Amino acid sequence: MQAQIEKHVTRYTQLSELLNMTKEKPILVRHDLLLTPQQRKMGNTAFVGTPRQIHYDTYTGMPKHLTIAENVAVFRAIKNDTTIGRNGATPHVLWTHPIHACTAMTTTLLDRQLPHDDKDRKVQCILRAIPNFHNKPGSNNVKVAVEYERGVKIHFAKCVVFLKDSMDDYFVVVQWYDAVGRQPFDAVSGLPQVVLRPPGVAKSYSVMPINCIVNGAIITRSENQLWVLLSPRETTAYEKTNNW
Repeated sequence: MQAQIEKHVTRYTQLSELLNMTKEKPILVRHDLLLTPQQRKMGNTAFVGTPRQIHYDTYTGMPKHLTIAENVAVFRAIKNDTTIGRNGATPHVLWTHPIHACTAMTTTLLDRQLPHDDKDRKVQCILRAIPNFHNKPGSNNVKVAVEYERGVKIHFAKCVVFLKDSMDDYFVVVQWYDAVGRQPFDAVSGLPQVVLRPPGVAKSYSVMPINCIVNGAIITRSENQLWVLLSPRETTAYEKTNNW
C-alpha cells in the first residue's frame, strides 16, 4: 500500500513539475478524491524524491547542500529537542528509528480562505527545502502553530529538511524566524517584521510534527528587512493568537 501511494505521488509530482515549467495552472487535488481509505488517513503525505537514512553517530544522511556547520547544528537540534525560544514551548518529538530525510514532500493543507463546507478547502501541495527550484528560492516558509500553557501561538519558520520514522510519521526540521519588537505588527507598515535565526546554531532549529504546519508563509525583503505578508483573515487570526 505504501509503495502504491508513493508511486501515485511521484506521478502527480512529475506532472505538476511539467505544468510548472510550461507555466500552466497547477493541479489541485481534493482530499475527498484520494483513492483509498489508507490515503485518506495519511492525508496523502509522502516524500517527493529519494530519501536517505540519517545516522546520529556519523552525522550523515542530511541533504548535501547544508554546510558542515548547518549539518552539525541540525543534528544537535534533533538530539537536544531544541526549544523554540527563551521562554517558549519545547516540542517533544517521539519517533522510532530508522529515520529518513528528504528535501521535498507532499501533504494536504487547508485553504482557510474558503468556507468550512467547501470541498476544495483541502488542497494537496508540495513543500520543499532546497536552495533553488527552477532558478527561484526553493526553501518554503511556513506558518507553524505551537502550543504553550497559555494557548497556541503562530510562528514563522523556514523548512530545512523533512523526516520520516519507521512508523511513517512525518516531521519537519525548521529554522525559526524571530519577531521584531514586542507587538505583533510594525507600527508603520502594519505587517509583522521578522528576522531569521542564524544558521549553524542548534537553537535556531527545531523538529516539529508535520501537522503543526498551518499553511505556507509569504516573507519578503524590503530595505534589508523581512516582512510577512498576510491576508485580512490571516491578520486577524495572527493578532488574536499572538497578542500576549
